[in-house]
Order: sequence, then C-alpha cells, then structure tokens
Amino acid sequence: MLAAPHYRKDPVSGVRTLLAPYALRHAGVTFRFPTGHQWNGPSVPKLARSLVDNDELGEVAALLHDLLYGCGGRPGWDSCDPRREFTRAQADRAFLVLMLLDGCDPDTAFCAYKWVRRLGWLPWHWRRTPTTQLVPAHA
Repeated sequence: MLAAPHYRKDPVSGVRTLLAPYALRHAGVTFRFPTGHQWNGPSVPKLARSLVDNDELGEVAALLHDLLYGCGGRPGWDSCDPRREFTRAQADRAFLVLMLLDGCDPDTAFCAYKWVRRLGWLPWHWRRTPTTQLVPAHA
C-alpha cells in the first residue's frame, strides 16, 4: 500500500485539496505536491460505473494522473525531480501501476486503465501547453 495523502474532499464537487505537502516516488521520479494542491480524484465515466466504482481506484493514482493530464505531461520544475516530460501512455501506465500498488483489485485496475486509454486522448490534448507550476486538476 502507498502512503495516503492527507486531504479534504469537497462534499459537493468531489474536488480534493491537500492539507499537507505530499511526495511520491515513481519510476525514478519524485513528484511533489504542495499544501493546497487540488485534483478531481478517481473518476470513471458514468457509462462504466456499473463495472468500476470511483472509490475502488485509489487516491494516489488519481493524484499523479490528474497532475500529468492537467499539464499535458509537462509538470512544472517544482513538481518533478528530475524534470522531464511524460507521454500520455506513460501517464496512463503510472495510473495502472499506482492503482495496483495501492491495493486495487487487478481486474478493476485494468478495466479503469483500458477506459482511460480509450477516452483520455481528448483531455490530454486540451492540456498540451507548457507550464512552470502545478496545474490544478479542475482548472
């Protein structure tokens, strides 16, 4: 299991807000999230919710995935060490790996991964602009 971030979830919007800094090391990269960073949390298209529930996917996977999608794979210099760019396939693969490391059922994790691979291209391409800071997931 991964160390859980300390956050507050808005009961209406579902947006999560970090209450303390959080760091995650994955694939040789350290990702840093400051207090106040926001993300949407795991989200499954309504069409697939009969197969996969949002709460089954894990917050850590969604936190990193939302960061990478929120900046089109170009996290700011203060959030990624060493600094590098990520492809959509790498972001989606990290989502899968982190779900599994966080204890998500393998069938559920793979189903969520397949959905994001099929449908994630549109939000990914909306965000392909350079950034020098973290981009909130709801921006």
